[in-house]
Amino acid sequence: MSNLGGVTYLIGTANNSRPVSGGASWHGIMAGVDVSATDNIGQRVDGSAELEIPDFSVPAIDVTFTDIAYTSTGNTRPSIDWSGLPIDDSGVFGGAGIQERFYGPNHDEVGGVFFRDMISGSFGAFR
Repeated sequence: MSNLGGVTYLIGTANNSRPVSGGASWHGIMAGVDVSATDNIGQRVDGSAELEIPDFSVPAIDVTFTDIAYTSTGNTRPSIDWSGLPIDDSGVFGGAGIQERFYGPNHDEVGGVFFRDMISGSFGAFR
């Protein structure tokens, strides 16, 4: 996953399936660029990424980005979250402003791209 010059994209080989039993949480990072028309435009932000599926038999995931701060100043931004994002059988999930998918054996990894609250970025997390 990368975010260079405001262009966000994913690199990797997806497993093209979704988990079907149990539940899980993934913990990782998000990184993005402020794309607002303010003095902060172009500044990088970093934060934590948390994803959770309480029950794989109900294919929906919650995504939360917390501790979001500008890397140059340390100034913080509000958390960003999505709830109940649908997951299709090929392991792709998302909604307004976010698209993600599963990676690795046993769906141990997840990655995606997003645009929300004037931040364009990407994220990755591990189970």
